Amino acid sequence: MSSLRFALTLRDKFILALLLIVGFTGITAGLAGHYLINKLVKEEAQERVRAALIASQGIYQQELNNIGLKIQLTSDRLFLKKNLSSTNLLPVFQELDKFFSQEKLDILFLTDAKGIVLYRAHNPKEKGDDFSQNSLVQSALNKKTLQSPFLIPAAQIAKEGKEIIRKVSFPITNRSRLTGENNDALILGTGAPILTDEGKIIGTLMGGIILNSNFVLVDKIKSLLFPNTPPKENQLEVITFTLRDLRIATTYQDQKGNRFVGTRLSPEVTKKVIINGETYLEKAIVVNHEFLTAYCPLKDYQGKVIGSLGVGICEHRFFYRRNEVLMVFLGFILLAMILAFSISYFLARHITRPVKILSREAARIGRGEFVQIVPPSRDEIGRFAETFNQMSKSIQEREEKLKAQTNELIRTKEELENTNLLLSNQSKELKRSVKELSVLFEASKKISSSLNLAEVIESVLDLLMREFKTDIWSIMLLDNNGYLRIKGYRGLIPELVRSTVFQPTRESYSGECFLTNQIILFKDADKITKPIFPKLKVKEEGIKSFGLVPISIGKEALGVLICASKEKKGFFTEEYSEFMKTVGQQLAIAIQNIRQYERIKNFSQELEQEVLRRTEELKEKSLLLAEAEKLAALGEMADRVAHETRNPIVIIGGFARRLKRALDADHPLSSYADIIIKEVERLELMIFWITEFKKYISTDFEPSNINLVIEHALSKVQDKINGTNIIIDRELIADPPLVKVDRKNMEIVFIHLFENGIEAMGKDGVLHITSRVKNGNWLEVNVSDTGRGISEEDLKSIYNPFFTSKSSGAGMGLTIVHKIIKDHQGRIQVKSKPGKGTTFSVELPIFDSKRSITKKEE
Repeated sequence: MSSLRFALTLRDKFILALLLIVGFTGITAGLAGHYLINKLVKEEAQERVRAALIASQGIYQQELNNIGLKIQLTSDRLFLKKNLSSTNLLPVFQELDKFFSQEKLDILFLTDAKGIVLYRAHNPKEKGDDFSQNSLVQSALNKKTLQSPFLIPAAQIAKEGKEIIRKVSFPITNRSRLTGENNDALILGTGAPILTDEGKIIGTLMGGIILNSNFVLVDKIKSLLFPNTPPKENQLEVITFTLRDLRIATTYQDQKGNRFVGTRLSPEVTKKVIINGETYLEKAIVVNHEFLTAYCPLKDYQGKVIGSLGVGICEHRFFYRRNEVLMVFLGFILLAMILAFSISYFLARHITRPVKILSREAARIGRGEFVQIVPPSRDEIGRFAETFNQMSKSIQEREEKLKAQTNELIRTKEELENTNLLLSNQSKELKRSVKELSVLFEASKKISSSLNLAEVIESVLDLLMREFKTDIWSIMLLDNNGYLRIKGYRGLIPELVRSTVFQPTRESYSGECFLTNQIILFKDADKITKPIFPKLKVKEEGIKSFGLVPISIGKEALGVLICASKEKKGFFTEEYSEFMKTVGQQLAIAIQNIRQYERIKNFSQELEQEVLRRTEELKEKSLLLAEAEKLAALGEMADRVAHETRNPIVIIGGFARRLKRALDADHPLSSYADIIIKEVERLELMIFWITEFKKYISTDFEPSNINLVIEHALSKVQDKINGTNIIIDRELIADPPLVKVDRKNMEIVFIHLFENGIEAMGKDGVLHITSRVKNGNWLEVNVSDTGRGISEEDLKSIYNPFFTSKSSGAGMGLTIVHKIIKDHQGRIQVKSKPGKGTTFSVELPIFDSKRSITKKEE
């Protein structure tokens, strides 16, 4: 009766059906409208950002053109052409200073016809360096004006003055995906030639502005593109310049007004704009917020991407308009749904009124009143009422009532029997649950009682074999190389266990269980389509049913628990799946804890070794520091001795020269004066080398490729080879092991050895340079010449200070070489035969690369 009391009437069902139709239609229309409005707003926003990017490019190009026009007009001035050819360049420098200040440029260079810097308006103290390799200067030297963005490398910025360094120096949040951290300067500049009236190049003029920290330019672009932005919405539009993927100028600020320079572009923008050189138009993360952005690459004159120009508009600006349109649209839909529902309600009442009357009269008959129903209408409902009146007159009412009671008794009996069966099944289920809980509790105790993986696995297998009378149990775990191995087993042949090593794939049920992290149960092993694991033959082993449980924590699988029965089919059912899954999870937690304990234990041992290593390094550095202090004291003493003796020697030399000029050429004392002058000059040269010798103390050691040091040293002596028939023969190891050297001093070693060989050969000969690894711990470099050689007597003294067999020179070259090699804990040997040539062998200890890798990982 209670179910009938709360049942819906036909009118309610009719109204509900119409309401569902109206609601479905309204929701569908709302979703479609929402999609279309979002699409239109997004397209309008993209078009606006695209237009803003095009306008920004125009402003950027206009700025570049303005700089080009100013530089070109200045280079064409008669004053500059006239005075640049004179020896007095001060008026030119003063005029350039005025132009530099008036035009508010960041850099301004004046070079001669060879590209040598004559004047830097932004740093007048620095001049004389070669700028001929700069792209703008190269174009100007070819009598062509070039305006283009270009880079000044970080290594060269130090010459450009403190103001330039300040602009390019700001903290960088993270390492670049392209070039790491860099402080290069991105310049918007122009190079123009300075020509005489006859068209002869006499110099170049190059100038521009730095985009690094150029907030004036980005603010200018933003004010031109978004002139009417309210102060509260000032951060909803962003203009950005980047150096590669590094933001170097932007209008985006934090709450304190700090610009977000030093941050990186997102990986998607970097790949498309910086790497592929394409325009990017899509959503992107600007620092910490999502903007609808457009980026275009900035390229130098060779087409190489060196940065980007970006425009971003926060999506919130477009959400306001979209939400307003959506609210109006949804309001119309809601109003239409209310109107449709009202009409449906009145129609339902009118249509279901006859049904309601028929239902009321039928209820009276059901209560035993046996009244005649007046047909409420002349349609099908009316004919149904007449038929019902005929049935109510039947005399079989009492018999049907008795049968209904009998049937009710039978139904009650069946319900009692079902209840007894249910209670019996619940009792069995409760006993099984108690057993499972007992096993889980025992397993938990065994797992937590040891931190030895083998002991835990053996304890769990013993427990499972005891509680579940199955024939085969095994535990497979994934090793560090991605292979599944059996770590514990019962009922398997040891040879099979040792040979079972495989990568988890779906070609076996154990691999599938591991990869899917799902329990696999087979009640009938005859129906399998693949092996449980490779080399296990189910039929030969007599396996009739089996189950596989992943040993996992969440989605991370560590291995597989395998159980199999040889007694009967259907031994493993779904009832045990949750229990076995819990066992697998407990085992996975124990394995993870044991591995974590082993990692902590290993880390502790490694930490102790690292402390010992660092202690040894500290002792070594302390010894080096003490040696450096001794050398510094020796250098100070040498300076003092040289200072005290230089003045008397200069006085003696001066008077000897005056005496020489006062005496006639044939005077007997004239030859004595020559001897005094020669000896004074030798003493002066010795004093010079005493003060210079302390400069060759090696302190800046770093792992280096010796081939690069050798090649750099060869480039320094190339001018001595030019004009001769001397051949350089190299036989160097292609990829030599690193050596830890002071590159500057080691380069001096090879320069002295090369120069000695070249001087010994004169105009013809071969200079052999070879390298090899010696005894596994030393890198040996041999420098051989085919010159006149060194006598056996001179070989004993070649490393002594001021010893020389040549007519010129101070005799300090090999002394310095010997000292630098000793500072590097190295060895130097010499072999020579008069008339056949000389070979110098330099041996340096090989740098410990494993130790270096460990430091980098730390």
